[in-house]
Amino acid sequence: MITIIGAGAAGNYAAYLLAEKGFEVQVFEANSTIGTPIACTGILTSYFDTLVEPKKEFIANEISSSRIYSPNGEFAQINFRHPNRILHRNLLDQHVAKMAANEGAEYHLEQKS
Repeated sequence: MITIIGAGAAGNYAAYLLAEKGFEVQVFEANSTIGTPIACTGILTSYFDTLVEPKKEFIANEISSSRIYSPNGEFAQINFRHPNRILHRNLLDQHVAKMAANEGAEYHLEQKS
């Protein structure tokens, strides 16, 4: 039995891959709802599409550049070759968890271990 702590994007995707390969997987999530509260950004590079195809309802926006600001107000602008997507992370996390559960992963909500 493989135990994964946390039903965020990485935990859910690992659960999916392992369950798909036939491993017994259990995922423990401290919160009562997967994806809530949102704990990190939903900005994803175009590489993500090679892992999981995001549904249109997951996409909040697409961006073609980003600015990184320093404390003195100066910034560097980065222009992307391919648009990056800003996703509704809660919907993404729930979708990938459903993929894992469909492969046999067991989820335990409101539990840390």
